Amino acid sequence: MAKAIVITRALKPEHVAQLQAIAPDYDFFTQWEHPVPQERLGDVEVILGGDGELTNAILDTPGNQLGFVQAHSAGVDYLDLPRLAKAKVLVANTSGIHTQPLTEYVIGAILQRTRAFAEAAANQRQHRWVHEVDYAGVAGRKMVIAGAGRIGTQIAKMATTLGIDVTGVSRSGRHLPYFDRLVKDEAAGPAFAAADFVVDLLPLTPQTHHFFDAKMLASLKPGVMFLNVGRGGTVDTAALIAAIKAGQIGHAVLDVFETEPLPADSPLWTLPNTVITPHIAGQVPHFKTVVTAIYAENLTAYLQKHQLVSHQLDLARGY
Repeated sequence: MAKAIVITRALKPEHVAQLQAIAPDYDFFTQWEHPVPQERLGDVEVILGGDGELTNAILDTPGNQLGFVQAHSAGVDYLDLPRLAKAKVLVANTSGIHTQPLTEYVIGAILQRTRAFAEAAANQRQHRWVHEVDYAGVAGRKMVIAGAGRIGTQIAKMATTLGIDVTGVSRSGRHLPYFDRLVKDEAAGPAFAAADFVVDLLPLTPQTHHFFDAKMLASLKPGVMFLNVGRGGTVDTAALIAAIKAGQIGHAVLDVFETEPLPADSPLWTLPNTVITPHIAGQVPHFKTVVTAIYAENLTAYLQKHQLVSHQLDLARGY
């Protein structure tokens, strides 16, 4: 029976050739050039890049051969993980490759705010020489990172270097380096209430959907700086808008949203003290080369031993 591999996200020709050399007995389909035809869906054994609709279409095909899905991203909420688990399909992501860019984004956004760069830019446009600027500073202030993992650890490392007190929040509350303390989700209330900076790094799962709802946002310290670089669905958008308007959130930095692209008529675009970026915080230099290396090592392991060597997901937990 013919076997096929589908690459869903555009790669350079040399990257495709690298993957083809690993699996010479497979037909390759590149969705941006030569999409897999309907009649070949049942032949697809591997998806590289991740695509929820394509994955479901293959799983819907009687007698399908799907065995491995390699996502191009850290978050995989666009995949039906329970269905993939039931079908015994191996799934991997690219968690970790976004660590440095996201750290730079978070620390950069905080410093821009606390060192009053926005005010300086506004004064510059008006040719105003203003000495009376309120520099808040960061030393001695408190940060809470919701979703303390690999990325959170790197952010904590940089934040503590600047003298920020950092609390990590996770399901396990297990110890991680560079955090001043770690607490479980259910015990995090006091930490959130005292935080000057809240960083949302949560994956999107049924348990984390709207984790930051109206009640949670109201429990934060008035004037808190809220940064979401995790997943848009972990925040109730309507509640977030209300909290910003009320001044409960003093400054919001948002890179991810429940609906993407963010609709042109969303109030978030014009709210004061709100910075919006279009889901770019984790962009990685030479991204295609980096992800191809992950694809290649996992594809090799899958074809040789029907197992993965890195980034495999726990489908029951969703990450």
